[in-house]
Amino acid sequence: MNITNIGQIFNYLAEHKVIRSYEKKGIRRSTVERELAKLLDNHLHRLDDLDEFLSTQGMQLKTLNTQEYGIANQGRVYVLIRQLGENESPAHLQTKQVWEMFKGKSRKDTQKNIVIWTSYLYLHLLHFLYTLDNRPVEGISAFGDTWIDHDIFKEDIIKSIDELRQSKASGPYAESKIYECLCNFKDTEITTRVGRFFTNLIKFGILEQVVDTELRMSRSDTARVIYRQTLWSAVDVAENFNRYASLLIQAPTDNKVYQLSKVSS
Repeated sequence: MNITNIGQIFNYLAEHKVIRSYEKKGIRRSTVERELAKLLDNHLHRLDDLDEFLSTQGMQLKTLNTQEYGIANQGRVYVLIRQLGENESPAHLQTKQVWEMFKGKSRKDTQKNIVIWTSYLYLHLLHFLYTLDNRPVEGISAFGDTWIDHDIFKEDIIKSIDELRQSKASGPYAESKIYECLCNFKDTEITTRVGRFFTNLIKFGILEQVVDTELRMSRSDTARVIYRQTLWSAVDVAENFNRYASLLIQAPTDNKVYQLSKVSS
């Protein structure tokens, strides 16, 4: 594998995140993906140069056997994910631009508020994708079976915020800036924020919208918008959940002894 090949593979993975070497009904592969998949298959045990290059970018290549994960009867999936053990984002990843994509027009949308809201919504997303189905974070093969209804998710967020408002005055975190941020938005603003959240997750390749032919809905249900997790997201969570969890959920210190279970219940 030469430098040109490595560049082609990296550029494709940087945009699409996965390269599939299998055929399956409903999966459309471009000519470029087919060629790169063949190249990777042919160099399966000789990817040291590619791995070394990806490491300099703070990334790594995860190779999955599709049969082991119930994805297809044969073939492989090559997935680009963050390098394990790297807590800091690679310099070439512009995190500021990512946060800007979640920003609304309101003056209340400071970067701190954006981080709080996006983290809160992401925790709820993990709840819908994993907790509700009693699915372990390592459960990659279930990525296509876990669907999220946009409206149900939105109503759950509004309900949870309303519960925070009701308990805020007497709760141990009454002075918390996080509580203040979450409770200081109207339901209409929350609806807009949830919509922007899903739009960006699709752009980032974390979710995809389920097409009408798969839903088989009645006419009365045609307005429903359903999402499901992508294969890349399932692999990323399985490999990097501990990193994400440590950023979103911080363990209590000696002088702040409130239990995390009480906060999240």
